[in-house]
Amino acid sequence: MKRFLAIFVALCAVFTAVAQSENSIIIDQKSFRPVHTDALTGANIDPISVDSSRNPCARIKVKINRMTREDIDKIDVKIITNNQLTKCKTADYENGLILEMTAKSTTRFYFNHPEFGQSNEVTLDLVPDKEYCMEASLNQLYSIVVNSNFEGAEVYIDNIYKGVTANNYQLIIKEVLPGEHTLKVVYGGAQPEQKINVHSGNISFRQNINIAAAVPQHVIFKLTPMDAMVEIDGSTIYGTVEGEGYVDKQLKSGSYDYTVSAPNYHAHKGTVIVRDQKVTEVVTLQPAFGFLQIANNNLNDATVYIDNRNVGKMPIAMQQLSSGEHQVRILKPRYKPFATKVMITDTQTANLTPQLEPAFAKVTLRASSSDTEIWLNKIFAGKGSYITELDFGSHSVEGRKAGHRSTPKVFDIRSAEATTIDIAEPTPVYGAIDVSSTPMAATIFVDGKNTDKQTPDRVLDLLVGEHIVTVEKSGYKTKSQKVTVVENELAEVKFSLVPDGSVAKPKPAKTPAVKPEKQSKSKSTPTVKPQTKNRFESSVDLGYSMHAVPGSMIHHTALSYIGGLRMGRIFVGLGLGAEYSMDNIDNEQTMSNAEQNYNNNSSGGTTMSGGTINMPLYLHLRAYLGQRERTFCSLSAGGKLFGSDTFEREGVSYKYSTNGLFADLNFGLKFGKFFCAAGVTTQSLPYISKYDGSELIMKQQLGIGAKISLGFTF
Repeated sequence: MKRFLAIFVALCAVFTAVAQSENSIIIDQKSFRPVHTDALTGANIDPISVDSSRNPCARIKVKINRMTREDIDKIDVKIITNNQLTKCKTADYENGLILEMTAKSTTRFYFNHPEFGQSNEVTLDLVPDKEYCMEASLNQLYSIVVNSNFEGAEVYIDNIYKGVTANNYQLIIKEVLPGEHTLKVVYGGAQPEQKINVHSGNISFRQNINIAAAVPQHVIFKLTPMDAMVEIDGSTIYGTVEGEGYVDKQLKSGSYDYTVSAPNYHAHKGTVIVRDQKVTEVVTLQPAFGFLQIANNNLNDATVYIDNRNVGKMPIAMQQLSSGEHQVRILKPRYKPFATKVMITDTQTANLTPQLEPAFAKVTLRASSSDTEIWLNKIFAGKGSYITELDFGSHSVEGRKAGHRSTPKVFDIRSAEATTIDIAEPTPVYGAIDVSSTPMAATIFVDGKNTDKQTPDRVLDLLVGEHIVTVEKSGYKTKSQKVTVVENELAEVKFSLVPDGSVAKPKPAKTPAVKPEKQSKSKSTPTVKPQTKNRFESSVDLGYSMHAVPGSMIHHTALSYIGGLRMGRIFVGLGLGAEYSMDNIDNEQTMSNAEQNYNNNSSGGTTMSGGTINMPLYLHLRAYLGQRERTFCSLSAGGKLFGSDTFEREGVSYKYSTNGLFADLNFGLKFGKFFCAAGVTTQSLPYISKYDGSELIMKQQLGIGAKISLGFTF
């Protein structure tokens, strides 16, 4: 059935080609030009024939594009004017005609073809014995059939997409010019192509696909960042951190467009071509984010908002933000809000140094007398004067005194400049008391003060409020009464005196005892710990240490005395000690190893240990990093001087220096004058660098290990 359809389509294409052949040959009159203009060019032109009347002729070489030689042979030249066609020959060297005809100033002709019909008519000006050239084209369009072995294969003619093969594996392409073309069929990674020549007898073509190229293959994406998203022709796949950013997708052979994207990264677009093997695409997205660092500048506890999102209180860590413009706001109590815009650039750090303007001022509230109470915003603040910081806005202040009338003062704080507010002195408010007694002539006292008045009488100009009125008279008991004085009113006080039974000389009126004001307890003055003075300090120390060095472990026991100056946490001193190496190192073998290294031009050396007691001089510097009653932590460093060790080999005695540097970090406990400690120690130790049988060269290498010690100070 498919073969029948193919034959039917081919026949239809032939019929269509014939049906479309009318006026399909075009002669390009503009291309008409002489080959040689005159004999001065030196070019030889083959002799041109003459017509039957011996009139000179001209030659025209017509190149005909997209037409086979067989079709050219069928062309019939029709001359309209009175000219003779003396030659009409198909050219040997290319597809075209060689025409010779009578040379006239006006020559009109056209082509006629049994299949393609007539061409357009041209008018030429021919000069005798001249040769000309011009071009013509066959513009007949064909419908061709392309066969393959896959449905959905893409078909290209001269790299121009024409469609895909249907379920019968064919594609009919209309309006194809005759002549040579490039046919390419694409399916997956396979892209076979061939040259085809389209003409009336050749309109069906086959291009098969390699079946192996159609098998689905693994397409692996290695993504950075690892959680990026891959979109392949509308299908979305996500990478994962657990999968280390790998994405695996099986795809048929073909060309696929993909996009890789991730938040805060620039998207990447690409094309992956799947052929007959696994494909790996490594995609690293470029960051579309930067960083914002906000300097603290005494902004502790200020709240930071970025793009209306609360990111915390200052100080805050560096913020990662998407590239572009961002809004930053900083709010702090008693400061004006700070707002700005920052531009974030890819991978760059933008530094923001905000300066917040205070929304408060230092205010001094000053009364005219030291006993005037200062009430700020209806809250008692102090007496006499008061210094505080007030937020911007309106505030009220007033000075108060007992028996006085105060007037609140309202003031505004609008700038951060320090200011002083003077408080109006309260106005005294007076009243009066009318005092009488039985019997009369008793002396009147008010609040313990003699008024120099006797009953009955009035005491004027008393401040409003409570007062104590006392009357005294010789031979009578003294009496007192509390009276409230009201503004512009006269308070009445009456006393009935009782004889005291004595005739003694009248005693002066007793002034009522005034309860002394409770004295506030003074705060105890904290005891200031005396500073530690510089003093002489010495110690005896017995210690054991071991040091790891290349090739061995060195063990030391040392007894030392160190004395010096203690300055607070720093101690500087000198000392003398006795050291003993506890190792059973075969120095004979050590020397042999060193000699062998020297003879073989090898580098390195071997640590020495003489196994004897040496007595070096210590230079000691110690810093107490932490010190309490029972514990301490110290860092020591120094050097050993005038220390030496000896050994013998083959009857020769060798002496070498054990001097070097050391550093210790100790943690210890104290029990009065006694102490014990443990820690980490480093020390430079001697080793043989060179020995050639006679000359011995010693060097130092670093040993790292542990140390324990105990001792006492005095």
